[in-house]
Order: sequence, then C-alpha cells, then structure tokens
Amino acid sequence: MSPKKKSRRQTGGRRVKDQVVETTSAALALGAHSGRLVIGAVVIAGLLLGVGELRTASQQTTGSGPSAQEVSTVAYGCPSFVQRGAASATTVAVTSLPGDSSDGGAREAVRLPGANPVAALVGAPRGTWATALTGRRARAVLVEATGAQAPGTVAFSASVAQASDGGGTAVGACPRPAPERWFVGAGSTAQHRTALVLTNTSSNPGVVDLSMYGTAGDVDGVGATGIVVEPQTSRVVRLEDVAAGESEMAVRVVVRRGAVAVAATDASSVGTAAAGSELMPPSALPSTTTTVAGVPAHRGARTLLVANPSDRTATVALSVATNDGVFTPTGLESIDVAPQALTSVTLPANVSARAYSVRLTSDIAVTASVRTTIGADHAYAVATAPWEGTAVMPVGIGSALRAGGAGLLVSPDGDAAASLAVTAHDETGAEVGSAQLEAPAGTTTALNPFGSGGVGVAAAQVSYLTVASEAPVRAAAVYSGRGLASVPLSAAPVREAAPVVRPGAP
Repeated sequence: MSPKKKSRRQTGGRRVKDQVVETTSAALALGAHSGRLVIGAVVIAGLLLGVGELRTASQQTTGSGPSAQEVSTVAYGCPSFVQRGAASATTVAVTSLPGDSSDGGAREAVRLPGANPVAALVGAPRGTWATALTGRRARAVLVEATGAQAPGTVAFSASVAQASDGGGTAVGACPRPAPERWFVGAGSTAQHRTALVLTNTSSNPGVVDLSMYGTAGDVDGVGATGIVVEPQTSRVVRLEDVAAGESEMAVRVVVRRGAVAVAATDASSVGTAAAGSELMPPSALPSTTTTVAGVPAHRGARTLLVANPSDRTATVALSVATNDGVFTPTGLESIDVAPQALTSVTLPANVSARAYSVRLTSDIAVTASVRTTIGADHAYAVATAPWEGTAVMPVGIGSALRAGGAGLLVSPDGDAAASLAVTAHDETGAEVGSAQLEAPAGTTTALNPFGSGGVGVAAAQVSYLTVASEAPVRAAAVYSGRGLASVPLSAAPVREAAPVVRPGAP
C-alpha cells in the first residue's frame, strides 16, 4: 500500500465532493451484500454522486428534479497495465472536446505512487491530444480537470503487454470514481488472471469491498472487504491473492467510502505462452434488460458470460443483432444462471462471423460480457447503456496504439436509425476530415471511418475521432492492428444530471 501523500490544493468543490462521496458510499454499503437492498442504494448513490462531479445544487435557482448542469470537476484514475511485477509500457492520452478556449480552471496530472507531476498532460489548449508514459513503477496516473477545463475532458490508457503479462494490445477508457463497478469474465488462476487497480482521487481515505461470483456460486475471498486506499494513491489488488483458483468469475466492487476509480487488467496464457491481455471494461449494473454491444467480427466462437448476483435462478432469453437484423440463435433461446453465480456459454461460430450485439431479457437482474479470442489476444464487449452527445475515439496513443486497424461498431437504441457525425482530429485538435455515417435501426453496423465514404484522410494523420449522435446509441471502438482490443464509447462529460435542492423542500 502506498504511503499517504500530502493533499494537493483544495477547492470548495473538492470538499463538497469528498463529503458527498462518503454519504453516497454509506448508502451503497446498505446493499453491499444483498441484491434486494442494492437497487435502492444505487438510486440514492446515483443522485448524490452527481453533486461531487458537478456544480453544487445551490447554484440552481429553480427546478423540481434532477437537471443537467455543466460539469465543473472530472477526475480519472488512468491505470498502468500492472499484473505481477513492474508495469508493462503504458501510455496515457488526455484531451478535451475541441472548442473555443475558456478562461479559468486547471488540469492536473500526477503519477502514483509519488505524486510526480506529468507536465505533458497539462497546460495544452482544448482539443490537443496530450500523451505521456506512465513509467514502469507507476500504478496509475491521476488526472483531474476543474472549472472551465472540466467539460468534455476524457482520458485513455493503452499498452502493449509484455509476455509475462499476456502479451497483446490493451486499450481502455480511464475510469472515473463510481459507487459500484462490475467486471464480468475475470480470473484468478495462473492461466487467466485479473488485477484491480484502485485509484483514490479524493483527499479522504477510500474503503472498497469485493463480492465475487464463480461458476459454482459465490466465492469467499481473503481480505475482500475493507480494502483501504489512502488519499490520492493507487493500489493494486490481484484476484489470485484474494480468491485463487477461479478461471471465470464476476467481480462486484463497491466503494464504501471515498472516491475510488476502479480499473481491471486481464491477462491470459496457454501453458507458458502468452495468450492476450486487455484493460477489461466495466459492465453495466445488473438489469432485467441488458445489451452487450460491440462484439468484434470473428470466424470462430465467442464466450458469453452472464452474472446473477441474486438469490434466485435467472432465466435469460437471448437474441443477437447483426448487420442484417435481430434473430435468436437455435439452441440458445434461453439460458439459466444459478443464484449468485456466473454462467459461461459458447456462442458458436455459426451465430455470425460479423460484428454483433447480444440482447438479454431476464426475470432477474443480470449483467454480462462477451469475450472474443483471436490468435494470441482477446477483447471484451460488455453490457452498456445507450448514450447521446459526443464521444472521443482514440486512433493513436504513442507507440502503444498505432494508427491503423481501427473500426467503429454502432447499435442504435430503439426504432430509429443513427446518424453519426464523425470528425478526425490531429494532435493539435485541428479538424483534418469528417464524414456522416449511418447505422440502421435494429442492427449492429461495422463502420470503417477511414474507408470509402469515411473521413477522407489516412489514419496515420489522425490522433482521435469525435463521434457525435443526437439519437441514443451504443458504440465501441475495435482495434485489430496489433492484436485485438475493444473500447466501449460513451459521451464525454459536458453536462450531467445532478439533484436540485429547493429551499424549504421536505
């Protein structure tokens, strides 16, 4: 565990956020070990956490419920790819949505442990694609933007894992603090191992609890509760040290106190040979309707992993959305998931060689992911929520993610087609190309931003794309240039819901 570091400059917003996160985490703790209680806790948490990330409710003068407010603080814990020893070479990229320069605000970035500033990631104009190596000894880079610098700021990590860490390409969006995260498809064996990177972005200690669900039921862990993460430090928790011997499991991470950003590094091997790595994206919270979007094209089988945290068996109906529409694969009309367990289902190659999404409808709330293995690498598509707004899609991140082999998978939500405004940006943020791409309703459409009808410029000239949609969509970026990686996209934080407090309200 890293030694406690001296707090950086405090602001009123930071103090409010720290207090709210503690209240939020306490609410979640009520449901930490009961599927029946957690739904109410999450509702409370979702409302309260918004205060810490957005402007305080006292800045609103009227209103009767949650309203969208401009983001005034965002914090990210960008993980190094850490498994057993020193970190594999990892590069962090940070940008803000291009636009007019705004006065005020600041961006800070420090390596953890040590709190050493990362000058390359701060001070750049809006839209600049700033990158920096995390360093072999770093567990994470803490990035925080405040004031006018906060809206639209995003961050990503990318690495090429060394052979002892699975090899392959790993790319992921840097996480923000959240009361609860789910990682579906983790492992704790010598052949499949996952490590959690816990980064406390606040000035108060963080406390984290883990719940784990294996194929035979819930898994007892050693030291799985009360995990302390000191202020503004990062801690690595290797699942093989907590609950060894589980080849497949779902991990629920509940933050009882503090503001902790949670990432997961995942590595596989076959015998002594590296078999892939990934920054495992978090799956959406359990729900009775779930969509795993962005399963990459592949001529072989994929693995569907479904987690049921309740104390009742879940009966799950399954359908698949390809470019041709939605259908139910023969023999996979429904699956049963035992209580407090994870079920692994092989999706045969004949389901589709194209990219697709998996839609699940269940009588019990579940969450899910799909693992795709190609050659000596693998990637995860995860349950996600639809979004609208503008997302950032990395194209090149230093030497870890080189331009080339980048594709976009889009699944419109609902009955309307999605029209995506895709804009290419160079390292300075300047626009160098654009395109309007379409995705029909009821499908999963694979789009090549750099192909015919694309942005009109070679990927080598592009650092990132902005992808804007006015209709709700699910989307993922897929990278196949050096191994395989998949990153679910979401709208950059510009305006987000926050509770409104009215004087005199009961």
